[in-house]
Amino acid sequence: MWLLLLYLVPAVQAQNRIALRGPDSPCEGRLEVYNDGEWGLVCYHAWNSENGQDRKNGEVVCRSLGCGQHVESGHNKDSYKNHQLPTKYWMDEVKCSGTENNLWDCKKPRDTHCEADNYVTVKCSDKDKADMVCKELNCGKHHKIPPSGTFQRYREQISYSVTLRCTGKETFSWQCVDWVQGKSSKCNQEASVICSNYKSMRLRGDDGDVCNGTLQQKHSTENSNWVPVPYGNGSYIKAEADDICSKLNCGKSSSVTQRKGSEICLTCTDRVKVELEYSCYGNIYVRLNDTIHAVCSDGMTVEAQRRMGKVVCQQLNCGKLLTISQGYKVQNGLLRQVDCSGQEDTLWECLARYGPGPCQSTARVSCAAFTNVTLEDGLGKCSGRLQVKFEGLDWNVNATEWTKKNSDVVCEQLKCGKSHKTQENLFVGSTHNQLEWNLNCSDGVSKLSQCTWTQRKDSREVNVNIICEKEKLWFLQGDSSCEGKVKVESAGKILPIQVNEMPTDVCEWLHCGTVNCSATTASHASCSRENATIQNTTTTDHVKCSGSVEVRLENKEKEKGWGKVKVCMNGRCRGVCNDTWTKNLSDMLCENQGSGKALSKEYRGSTEPGLTIGSVHCSQETRNLSHCYFALMSEQSACKTPVHVSCTGSVKVKLNDARDKCAGRLELFYLGKWHPVCLDGVSQETQNTFCSRLGCGKAANFSKYGASKAEGLSGITCANNLSTCDFSKTKIQDCSTGHLNCSGWTRLFLTHPHNACAGKVYAQDRNGLLKVSGENWGPDKGNELCKYLKCGNLSNYSEEDENHNRTYNCGAQNNILDCTVNNKHAQFKHLSIKCDGNPVVNLLGNCTGEVRINQKERMCGVSQNTDRVLSELCHHLNCKHLITSWFTKSKGKAQYFSCTGHENRLWQCSSWTDNCDSVISVACANSVEFNFTGKCGGELQVRYRGNWEPVCLNSIEDAHMICRNQNCGNATSYEDLYSSEGVQTSFKCEEGETDPKSCVKYESCQERKALIYCEKYFPVVEVVPPNTGLIVGLVVGLLFMLVAIAIMIWQRKRFLTILRLKSSGGEKDAELNNKEMQDLNKKNRDMHDRKSSVFEMDDYEDVDPIMSPMEDEPKSQKLQHAEDEDEEESPSGGSSRTQYDDVEESSDRQQEPENSSPAEPLLPPRPANLLDDVSYEVELEVLDDYDDATPAQAAVSESGENPGSEASEAADMLVGPDG
Repeated sequence: MWLLLLYLVPAVQAQNRIALRGPDSPCEGRLEVYNDGEWGLVCYHAWNSENGQDRKNGEVVCRSLGCGQHVESGHNKDSYKNHQLPTKYWMDEVKCSGTENNLWDCKKPRDTHCEADNYVTVKCSDKDKADMVCKELNCGKHHKIPPSGTFQRYREQISYSVTLRCTGKETFSWQCVDWVQGKSSKCNQEASVICSNYKSMRLRGDDGDVCNGTLQQKHSTENSNWVPVPYGNGSYIKAEADDICSKLNCGKSSSVTQRKGSEICLTCTDRVKVELEYSCYGNIYVRLNDTIHAVCSDGMTVEAQRRMGKVVCQQLNCGKLLTISQGYKVQNGLLRQVDCSGQEDTLWECLARYGPGPCQSTARVSCAAFTNVTLEDGLGKCSGRLQVKFEGLDWNVNATEWTKKNSDVVCEQLKCGKSHKTQENLFVGSTHNQLEWNLNCSDGVSKLSQCTWTQRKDSREVNVNIICEKEKLWFLQGDSSCEGKVKVESAGKILPIQVNEMPTDVCEWLHCGTVNCSATTASHASCSRENATIQNTTTTDHVKCSGSVEVRLENKEKEKGWGKVKVCMNGRCRGVCNDTWTKNLSDMLCENQGSGKALSKEYRGSTEPGLTIGSVHCSQETRNLSHCYFALMSEQSACKTPVHVSCTGSVKVKLNDARDKCAGRLELFYLGKWHPVCLDGVSQETQNTFCSRLGCGKAANFSKYGASKAEGLSGITCANNLSTCDFSKTKIQDCSTGHLNCSGWTRLFLTHPHNACAGKVYAQDRNGLLKVSGENWGPDKGNELCKYLKCGNLSNYSEEDENHNRTYNCGAQNNILDCTVNNKHAQFKHLSIKCDGNPVVNLLGNCTGEVRINQKERMCGVSQNTDRVLSELCHHLNCKHLITSWFTKSKGKAQYFSCTGHENRLWQCSSWTDNCDSVISVACANSVEFNFTGKCGGELQVRYRGNWEPVCLNSIEDAHMICRNQNCGNATSYEDLYSSEGVQTSFKCEEGETDPKSCVKYESCQERKALIYCEKYFPVVEVVPPNTGLIVGLVVGLLFMLVAIAIMIWQRKRFLTILRLKSSGGEKDAELNNKEMQDLNKKNRDMHDRKSSVFEMDDYEDVDPIMSPMEDEPKSQKLQHAEDEDEEESPSGGSSRTQYDDVEESSDRQQEPENSSPAEPLLPPRPANLLDDVSYEVELEVLDDYDDATPAQAAVSESGENPGSEASEAADMLVGPDG
């Protein structure tokens, strides 16, 4: 019985305003709550499993949704994103006790603080309700709860729906229905359940059509198998056939027949096949009656998609699923919400929502299937580079994690036995990319695509190369490359040739043309017995081919033992790929060429492009490379570099010097290129071997060549013969290179004193000079000599009769340096030549400076034996003799000169150009300048190297010469001064010398320098320059002082008033009557007349008359005045008084003005404009020494009488309340 239970559980419980958004069930998914007219999320904060809060919160959610028991909940940011994700969070830190009816009743803060993807997911169980439904229908218990809408056709409208809200105490499902809210609830997808008594059905055919074949069924219990439905009562099956086809989404029944005894063969009206867009990859399609429909991935989880893809790959025999992804939007969708367990045989067995309609995205899969597996660019189909076709493209396979088991699977799949050899670079590469998957095959695997695929991480581009056991290598054993006994090798073994086993095209296979039947045994299939000549009676065929194969080394110099490897087959020569070439092949080639062994290092010489041979394969018995098999490259082959080989027999030695024979920079032709030899790279024995090989005797000297380093050879060991040198430890590295001088050294040069490119020709060897004979000399030899001398072309030559014990005869030799020495005394013709070249050598400055050749080139500082030519250079430049030469640092190239010591001109020396870090400068005598530090006297200085420097003298006569040269008369004195820097120039005149420049010598005087004073010496007064800083500071300070004084004068009244008020302190005002003020005025006038007033009239004419002159005096002075007055006015000296006690006695003092002391302090006169009743208040500071004096005591007169009330009151005011 087919069971389709259609009870509805709404996806959204509107009355509770919470929902679970998931693709499969309304009771599982992302928790959302409805607030303020908008759905939002719940943040996972406080939804913690450690304290059980997740269980309590989840129970409330599941119970309020009527979704049974809580299974799990928490934070899972990567799940349930299939529906549109809200952006707002309405709840955070939710804490339920577990007894609440709704999530909104739980404790939660008002504000939320949550980041994206931090939402809560909840999974509830519907099994209680599902069990109730299955039990009611006598279908057992629930087996599975599929996603909602699984049994509902796409876009099928639901006319009526109810919601099951069970509390757990119900017996029947109708008791869970909310009949009041039932009709108002909106439901888009029906709830689904599969009970345990349910039986699945399918049609199993042979052509992939899921709607035609044997009817099979399977119980929903675990581990049940598909079994045929017994025919039994055929009438029942026919009656149910339409229903079965409909349930299988196959239309209606077309025919029902019995087959194989009791099996039922049911054919439905629809033709349905599952396909992929391409072979084993692409979008998943369903072909329905020749119309393509897509399978949608809308709303499916990644895991559900992978299960579906796994079933599709297996159904189509495409191996395992590699990847599945979402495709693109289409309008012709047919299946959606596909739910596979992964164990199904076909996609049609999976649960799915059926119905045509648009898809938001298709399902795109990639299966682990190779549509083709081959071995390319090898000897045959059983050897070569592994190439697979995957997703419509050819790929190479990476060898990084490749195993022999993998190779065995490949060979067995190709029916080539097991693998014999798996090795890198056996065969040429290709233009195809490498597969992004590594393969790992296990036992029982028969196809490569069935192996385990893992994503490749290694970036090395190394291809898998395989030779299987059944691959055969045919070759001809004989003296000729294309004639001999036919042999075959397989898996490293020579096998006997069976009758009719040899290929008919063995000559073509070996690139040897066609079979020559007249010289081939009758057993060869391509020749008839009548046309064959039997060469032997053995079972091995003898074949002669029409073509030939030759392997050789070619170079532009047409020399032996080095160059590009070329294989010439039937008149056409081809290059060989360097990637597959091996050292063994190089050794065999060098031996075949008679050039020793192959140098193990990589070839470094010039290369020639072009190649068509991918790899070379030789039998173990092969000794000649031309007998090997040459695998030609295909269009897909990729190799850019042809192989070049250098043999030990190609090593040559030379001494690189254009002017010397048997001397020069030591260089070896090694790996196809000339290399200099490092200074410390060869032993004395090896040096002797090199000299002997050049016919130059033995090594005489091995020294450093030049100043700069170069890429040279080290680690060379030779013993007597260059061909037996050991290069196993030879290295190429930056080093100082060596100059080798052998015992057979010879050089030709000219010795003309004025022309570097003309004169008599001489030769020099280790025994001395030799005159070069002009015998058999001609223009050709002359031109050769001029070029040898770097002097251009021959202008003319001549001969002169001379006698000499040793001569040099060069005319009979091909090379002008290959001359013969005649040690007999004889008359001969001495050769003289003149070339048209004339190099210009001068100095950068006036008789001093860098040596320049042709104005541009400089002379390197490490040149050899140049003293003579540099000395001659000064004379040639009319600069007198050479004083000295020195080195200066430099960069770039310069001319190196190697002289013998007999040359007169620099260009007559041997020279070459190389990098140099120092150049030579020269100073001649005519460059000398003299100078005194004073006028006609002082320290003597000389300049000839660009700078003024001290000099030392030996005698007074030398001092006289210097003074006269400077027009200063004779020297009056000279002395030596100490010099801490040392003196490197001396002045020494030979007897009779008149030019002081000729007396300058470059020699050390240790630490003494000359001080000379001449007759016209005029001492120079050294004027010490003023200290401008100090002057400026004083001027500025003076200006500030003047400004301050001006301000004080301008504001003098204000300043004085402030000072007087400050000094008046807090004393009481003194009130004076008219008489008292007149007495004060009188005293003041008397003092003014005597110019003894304490106030200067011009400075204090505006001073307030109320102020006392004593107020501007210090306290100590005031006290002293008071004491003086006490002594004068109190003969007894026993009365204590103040400086203002005289105020009380003013009436008495007015009678005797002449007796008043000029220093006696007076109060200012009373202004005339004041009325008598106006009093003045004067405050005086309290004197500490008179704190015990009372006003009464201070007011006592000399006679002891009280002076009256007014005077007493005034005194009290002046003294103050404290006396």
